[in-house]
Amino acid sequence: MCAARSRNCGTGTASAGRRLARSAWHRASALALLLLGAAACTRADFPTPPRDAPVLRVGSPARILSVSPAESWDYYHAQVANFVFEGLTRHGADNRLAPALAREWHASPDGREYRFILRTGVTFHDGTPFTATDVVRTWTSELRAPESAVSHPWMLDPIEGAFDVSAGRRPDVAGLQVVDDTTLVIRLREPHAFFPTLLCLPQAAIAGAASAPDRPLGTGPWRWVGADSSAAQLARFDGYWAEPAHLDSIVYRHVPDTLAIAAFEAGWVDMIAELPIEARLEWSGRSDIGFVESDAMAVTRLVINMREPAFRDRRVRQALNHAVGAARLAQAIAAPTAIRSAGSIPPGITGSNRRREPYAFDPVLARRLLQAGGYPLDRPLRLWVPPPGLADYPAQIGTLLRDYFEAIGLTVELRVQRGGSEQAMAERRVDLALTVWVGDYADGDAFLYPLYHSNVAGSAGNEGAYSNPALDSLIDASRRELDPARRLELLRAADGLVFEDAPVVWLWFTRAATAYSLRLAGWTGDPQRARFTTLRVAGPPGSRQP
Repeated sequence: MCAARSRNCGTGTASAGRRLARSAWHRASALALLLLGAAACTRADFPTPPRDAPVLRVGSPARILSVSPAESWDYYHAQVANFVFEGLTRHGADNRLAPALAREWHASPDGREYRFILRTGVTFHDGTPFTATDVVRTWTSELRAPESAVSHPWMLDPIEGAFDVSAGRRPDVAGLQVVDDTTLVIRLREPHAFFPTLLCLPQAAIAGAASAPDRPLGTGPWRWVGADSSAAQLARFDGYWAEPAHLDSIVYRHVPDTLAIAAFEAGWVDMIAELPIEARLEWSGRSDIGFVESDAMAVTRLVINMREPAFRDRRVRQALNHAVGAARLAQAIAAPTAIRSAGSIPPGITGSNRRREPYAFDPVLARRLLQAGGYPLDRPLRLWVPPPGLADYPAQIGTLLRDYFEAIGLTVELRVQRGGSEQAMAERRVDLALTVWVGDYADGDAFLYPLYHSNVAGSAGNEGAYSNPALDSLIDASRRELDPARRLELLRAADGLVFEDAPVVWLWFTRAATAYSLRLAGWTGDPQRARFTTLRVAGPPGSRQP
């Protein structure tokens, strides 16, 4: 579910992530005010649709013209695909792993084989029955994309024989065995404790045999009706295997960011996300709309280029952490709800440690650590940040970071540049790069392996080429460990080790904000993770809902 996908391949599962998240809460206050002003000027352009219409209208800055599992790397396409298609597993509203097309699964003692028992009575939107053969057919087709292709389903790479299919060496996947219509056995190349979690991703969803991007056929609670440049429309699937939705349809309306607030205020859309900070602060206290902030799945960091000898002493890296007042910085750039990071794994994700304290803002200690670590103060610190708009950073974040580092005696060369940080680090032209990483699956591994394992050193996520054999051992062990309690210990130990080793300057985890209309009732938890089957038209204000 990536807005800008970056694959990281290595032993075991590669991990994708959004390094440049479309997170509007990072925008500068001035930009947010500009958006609010533009919205106010265009409020009359949106007609007010009927309040009692049994339809959910979602605002989307992207045009959704077609959907398929292979197209689901784009964040907004993935949202719509999640309504149409289903995988063997899914994430519940509480981020816990839940059954979907598979009603149960069992791992072998060595963790290399999974037996999935599939649901009966499930049909695709064209009425054809769903069986284990559909899983094999869909995944084999997806794996035929070369490993280097953007559409390559990396979450299926742990399956035995997956790489052979991607390389064209054989037509079928050796590790997939259909026992009968409702039983599928999956053999992996090596133990993989969280493999069922990877199957939640929309790229692993199952499509019908006759499915096509412009005529998608899934088993989800909503079926595809059609799309044009203004909107994509879904209708309730009355043959859904679980309880069907209450509303008749969902419409994903194309609404540019600059008009999103006006469209919501006019009732043209019932739900919008990625709100400017002024709207977040105002709307969070309103009683006439719904407002929620989702759990953090994005981490903002300054990645340190470990290729440079000047940063090999851990004390130097810790000094950089103590130099930055991350909490004050978040307030200054209009990200007041950001959660200060004290490790790589966000709160609420398996492996996080909420008791760990972040690095304290202590310039005096930072100067002492720089001296003890032998950093040459006459050496310029080369800082790279993206320009405003590319990753929704405000213009002043680079100068604020520069001020922090110069306050401890460093000379900073600030570079504001659109893209290219990974190559610049590889060529040793950059020392620190400001990046955002968004995990694709709700597991601590999504914030450890692709960011800090030596197998992916130098790739997106681990641009700084960090490598630590002790950390590798902990991560590898956590990937093999099937006992949940022991695996939690391993993830926390790995997270603690990398936090202390400080291969990055830890800044914060960010949360997305969503506003939703109270003309509909039945909103549950985080709307961004819901499938909207519980929504219904609300009664008059003050009336009791069924």
